[in-house]
Amino acid sequence: MFAKSSEQKVLYLRRRLVSQSRRGTDANVHVRMSEYQLRVRDELVKAISLGELKTEQNFCPNCGSDDGDIVANTDRMGIPLDTAICRTCPTLYSTSRFDLDSMRLFYTDWYRSLSSGSKAPDASFYRMQAEAGYSLLAFLRSKNLFGVLPRRVLDVGCGAGGALLPFAELGVECVGIDMDAAFLEIGRSAQIDLKVANLESYQSEQPFDLVILDDVIEHLADPLGGLKQVRSLLNRDGLVVCQVPVLDTLRELGYRNDLRRYFQLAHINHFSIGSLSELFSKVEMECIAFDGVGQFAFRVSA
Repeated sequence: MFAKSSEQKVLYLRRRLVSQSRRGTDANVHVRMSEYQLRVRDELVKAISLGELKTEQNFCPNCGSDDGDIVANTDRMGIPLDTAICRTCPTLYSTSRFDLDSMRLFYTDWYRSLSSGSKAPDASFYRMQAEAGYSLLAFLRSKNLFGVLPRRVLDVGCGAGGALLPFAELGVECVGIDMDAAFLEIGRSAQIDLKVANLESYQSEQPFDLVILDDVIEHLADPLGGLKQVRSLLNRDGLVVCQVPVLDTLRELGYRNDLRRYFQLAHINHFSIGSLSELFSKVEMECIAFDGVGQFAFRVSA
């Protein structure tokens, strides 16, 4: 659906990224943070420096190369983090990531506090997720992606499970998985089947008609491996709806087209429309719909 960038576009993108991300002082915080978030950030940086959270080398998620130009040294909250742009393909990625055990610990104990400013969810968070679910359902209907409603839906990284509520209200069998047990309790009160699990290890006896990856793929240590796992959970004609903050639409997504406001520790991989489409093509899936901002629908290639 999307043509690959020409060599000229690749060179232009590289110059733009290097120039923009090096403006100003990297140590500055580029987003508004509460006192609680600042405290959590400092505790997290200390835990990393003491080796309580261990890191390992990360590679380009698109081509696997480790040859890249560093374009930033901190994330948007001032956390030390090297971000590189691959010299082989125009893909941005963090040069390091948490190892598997530390990643589980990060998402269980740190991530929500850092990103949302709250360790436990509240009703407003659940309502926000539910609104996103209604928007997702409207997207599916507007693009006529299902003749009838999907019978089974899986939400990966579901948080409190609110995005599944609109589907559950229509009688769809819904399952959500997340590593943060505290957030799952709210959705369970709405009688939605939510499980403490990660994508890599999750198994299901029955396949799904729809898998939701809402702000997930940019977090995965192995995005290609994650997509292979998603394929194994799908029906033959199943659909993946993927919400991703692609570089092409940072302004529309609220980042003011400023990479300094966009880079964050939890985002290991940074995709453009083209590189995301190329990644999905490696598991024989093609983009069949795009909302023009960050929501994509992929289906197994014919």
